[in-house]
Amino acid sequence: MVLVLMTFAVILSSGCLNLGSTDIPETEPADLPADLNTAILDFSQDVSDLDRVISIDLYNLAEEFSGADTDTDRENIALNYYAKNPWMSNLVYYNAVSDEFIGVPVTIAEENRNFLPTPTEQMFQSSGGTIHYSAVFNPDKGYQELDTAAVHDGNGTYIGYFIILYDFYAILNQHPMMIHKEKSYADYILFVVDESDGKVVYASKPEATGVIISEKSPYYDDQALILPETDKSGAYKYTSRAFYTYNSGLTTEKITAWKNIPAYKRTYKVYLIQELNKPPLTTEKVFAPATAETIDNVIDLFVFSSNFGKEAAIARVNAQHYSTPIYILDMEGKVLASPYKGQTGLNFLNNRGAYGYAYTKGMVNTVLHGGGFVYYAYPIEGTVTSNAAQFSNSYVLPLDDDCFVLGYFSADTDVLIVDQQKREDVVSVSREIIRRAIEEGVDSVAYEINTASRSDAGYFVPSIQSEINEISIMDFNGFVYASIKNPATVGEVVMDYVDVYGGSTTRKEIMLAKSYGGFMVDLTANKTRDGYVDLWLLSVEPIGEEKFVLTSVLIGTYEDLLTPYYEVR
Repeated sequence: MVLVLMTFAVILSSGCLNLGSTDIPETEPADLPADLNTAILDFSQDVSDLDRVISIDLYNLAEEFSGADTDTDRENIALNYYAKNPWMSNLVYYNAVSDEFIGVPVTIAEENRNFLPTPTEQMFQSSGGTIHYSAVFNPDKGYQELDTAAVHDGNGTYIGYFIILYDFYAILNQHPMMIHKEKSYADYILFVVDESDGKVVYASKPEATGVIISEKSPYYDDQALILPETDKSGAYKYTSRAFYTYNSGLTTEKITAWKNIPAYKRTYKVYLIQELNKPPLTTEKVFAPATAETIDNVIDLFVFSSNFGKEAAIARVNAQHYSTPIYILDMEGKVLASPYKGQTGLNFLNNRGAYGYAYTKGMVNTVLHGGGFVYYAYPIEGTVTSNAAQFSNSYVLPLDDDCFVLGYFSADTDVLIVDQQKREDVVSVSREIIRRAIEEGVDSVAYEINTASRSDAGYFVPSIQSEINEISIMDFNGFVYASIKNPATVGEVVMDYVDVYGGSTTRKEIMLAKSYGGFMVDLTANKTRDGYVDLWLLSVEPIGEEKFVLTSVLIGTYEDLLTPYYEVR
């Protein structure tokens, strides 16, 4: 594949971290550890293998598209590929003859397509038929990788192209080649930087994606330190705040190793960070929930902004006025104000919960409905594969039409051990339902779901290991076509369904489906234990332009999360 670098107007003072020499910890040279060197080489091999597999897919899809007679046939080809590949978020086909776009799982609205590249026939000719675009900002999904290939008709005439959209987070964890694969780099903090311009194209601490690293602007967030390096490989040591013992003030010694690797016919510098004296993972009660205090602070800033304006509110947050973490973000996930140095200008849209939930996008959707709670399993380590998380909550309110205030607090005090199998299983079932809907029709699949003898996820995907709680099909008006968990709702509209905090779960599901799908979480009262709540992982995937499938699995059960909420209410 040939990489075409997308350029963006990035202002160093806002898109990068230039904290000054006094803020950056002192470093000392270190030998490149053998285990880190091996991990970087393994990552390089995995990226090379993924590049090769996707290249084969591109050429095969291009051949299928070329052999199709109509755009409807091409859409069905795209839908089948989408259904079988849960690592990708979208596939877009452009018909150069009719100047029309087709999107899978749904078509991206015209006003939201500005981020898409517009390769020409000549560009494809010079690149060998495929082009790779790296770290492209999608206002719905954050920074993504885009692979595109030319399409010709049966006579060899150029008729358009298609684009596959995905991000590194998903492909490293959800591509069939990577699922269940032992990754020597999985437990490290990982950054991938384009050598040509210093742009971070992937970071396991995803808020760093898209940042430009230069001699004047190294990356430092008081944990990870990434310095621009001219040598092809090396390592350095430094001391900074520990990665997963938040709020404790504990510091640890770290080593950052780097090495140049080839990928997509370019050179990338891969950085891996390891804690040398990493404290043991604990399930002790090391976090203190601050529900009431956080809500008070969010409301205080909301009132303050109404009285004194947005700029004054931004200054108030940056001055660390509040006792709990308070942020101001714009509606595309960009940080306008933060209590932590260096975060202003970063984009949180790529942030994912431990199970893949794009919770910043969930916050935006919640703000669009007036505000409320957004909860998620926060990956407290920041490594490539999330093994530990903390049940976390955020309270959001709109400040004006283009930004909102976010208050963060840990909703539970214990560390949650993450079971990635649950994520794989819910998305596998959702995509299988989509595939069957394409081949058999939605009514036929709905009948299968509603039939008592077939109301089991194993009927649809025999290989799943998790106990799937719900499979349902709804439309964008909340009308239920099928449901395993609540068969009495079939034929009814369930727009009034709310979570334990009073937030409209159905509306969140619909907004996620309209944003091309993904993961979210739901919080319900436990039916058998008073004072306990259940946290659910949901896979939401659109079926065409009007319906979606929802699959859910239990993440965990928690005690007494609501008392502070009701006290402040």
